Amino acid sequence: MIPEKLTGIDRAVAGWGVALSLGALFLSGADTAFDTGVGALMGLANWNAFEWFASRPDHLRNRLRIQVLLAGKTVVTLALVVWLLAATGVQPLPFLVGMSSLVSGIVTWAAVSAVAGIRSGR
Repeated sequence: MIPEKLTGIDRAVAGWGVALSLGALFLSGADTAFDTGVGALMGLANWNAFEWFASRPDHLRNRLRIQVLLAGKTVVTLALVVWLLAATGVQPLPFLVGMSSLVSGIVTWAAVSAVAGIRSGR
């Protein structure tokens, strides 16, 4: 993975998170916007954890190690989501909308990169 491309994904995910949170603020109010923002932060943190694991070349040499680390990251992420939804009063639907910024950001970055590659002749 190329670090400058990962930075672009970070920006795209964060941009979608901000856009979705602002949309929730204007459409449904501050509580919904907060829950959407929490979901967006969770999606960005999930991406950054994946990015950190993937950027470690010593982990990539040992396939079992990277698989165990990514499985552990997934378990921790799911535990945090369950805790957020059960213990803190974060509403599931706005949270899910915020989490969708992860997928939206990655798809947006991929589309922009593909268009840029086509225009440059790559």
